[in-house]
Amino acid sequence: MITTGKLGIIRCTGVHLTMLREACFARDEWFCQECGRWVSTEAPEWADNCAHMAHIIGLGRGGSDILENTVTKCRKCHIDIEHRGGKVVPAK
Repeated sequence: MITTGKLGIIRCTGVHLTMLREACFARDEWFCQECGRWVSTEAPEWADNCAHMAHIIGLGRGGSDILENTVTKCRKCHIDIEHRGGKVVPAK
């Protein structure tokens, strides 16, 4: 489902969120945009090369679930981002 909030924030759930994640990974050619590591959705959740979709502008800060606001990250870099206060490097 795709919903739009009062401030125009777009949120995806279910199949739409899965499609957004796949589009993000395909656009970034399955490489972490932070460290360059190849990522996989088939890697176990604990593996450093587990594919994560990160938001450039976090949802809690008014970002939307749109392709232009996403970037591919490996698990390790995505966790490191959270410890840096959410500063994400935009996709190239």
